Amino acid sequence: MKLAPTDLQQISAALLDAFSPNSLASMLNAQLGIRLSDITAAADFPTMVGKVIADAERKDQVDALVAGAKATVPTNRKLKALPDTFADAGRRSADHAPQAETGNTGNGGITINAGTANIDNSQFAGQDMINTFSTGDEALHTGDKRRDEQYETARNWSGESMRDFDLSGRNLDALNLNEAELINANLQHASLVTTGLQEARLIKADLSHADLSYADLSRANLVRASLEKTQLEGAILTSANLSGADLSGATYDADTKWPDGYDPAAAGAVKLE
Repeated sequence: MKLAPTDLQQISAALLDAFSPNSLASMLNAQLGIRLSDITAAADFPTMVGKVIADAERKDQVDALVAGAKATVPTNRKLKALPDTFADAGRRSADHAPQAETGNTGNGGITINAGTANIDNSQFAGQDMINTFSTGDEALHTGDKRRDEQYETARNWSGESMRDFDLSGRNLDALNLNEAELINANLQHASLVTTGLQEARLIKADLSHADLSYADLSRANLVRASLEKTQLEGAILTSANLSGADLSGATYDADTKWPDGYDPAAAGAVKLE
């Protein structure tokens, strides 16, 4: 089965929204009898999801993958929106794909309509598609290269600005990122367990689905940050600025330390007993 690009993107978005790396591995094992480690060793979660979907395509198990995901997280709205079968995905892709076109963008580059391009679908799932195509001898996946460089900067951080960095799905456990500038950074699904983020500037950062268990965010600036479904068990948020932050579905426990007077339940967070 070869998925149409729109189907591929819809499945990828749903899996990224519904699962973390650990829960995805559990779902694959319980529902499909598949070990995630047999599919991919990628640490980057969007890449991991892309590999899982590509593997399901090769094995003609896309419908089973979607069914297993729905059975595991039946309330997720993006999963619920997926059709039960993608059996005609290849035909839809062939019948309705627009003609490949190239043209001058006016800035030295080219535009390519990927509807009929012969491209492995796995490169689209959960990946940064900006600059996927390039001219001359540039690498095909310049977006991935940039993400890798940003990850290395974060892993070996020495004070550089990380504004607008894409660190989604990355393992940033136990790093010292105190006072780091992460304004508007993408940290979706990232693992930041025990990471030092004291006085970090996380204004408008996307930390949805991230694991911040036992991270130290004391005095951090989280104004208008997204912490939707973020794990905050044991996290330290004393004196943090959470003005306008979205904590819908975030989880915390008795060990989580909040700013004085802050009501996490009123902000949509859920306490785990």
